[in-house]
Amino acid sequence: EAEALVSESRAMALTDTLAAAPWPQIAVGTGSTPAAAPVAAELLGLPAEAPIGESQLLDALDAGARARIEPALQELQSSGTAFDLEARLKDGSRLLVLRGRRAAGARGAVWLEDRSDCATARASLPTATASTPRRWTARWKRW
Repeated sequence: EAEALVSESRAMALTDTLAAAPWPQIAVGTGSTPAAAPVAAELLGLPAEAPIGESQLLDALDAGARARIEPALQELQSSGTAFDLEARLKDGSRLLVLRGRRAAGARGAVWLEDRSDCATARASLPTATASTPRRWTARWKRW
């Protein structure tokens, strides 16, 4: 019982930290009503005044991301299992990190973080191939 209390306390502290984060938040779950979230709508490629809820979130994601996010959302709502997953939009225009946590007043909440710039920068890095010459670096050993 003490472990459960400590675990719940940690989860609530993390949720409070995320609530203070600058990322847009979407309430999810059967009891939550889609609400206007202009920044989240923009990230998902929807009109700013569009109400955003779980179904709008899932509809905006590509098939692979949706296949990973949907079960994670169900776990979040049923048992409170948190998740941090990357997802691409259907049109491939953005890479998002979705952070799902329990939240007050809803069965859960998902915070959206745009990682498109990071993905673009990562894609522009040269990749090592078999023909790429190796550069050896000296390793210093303690005697």
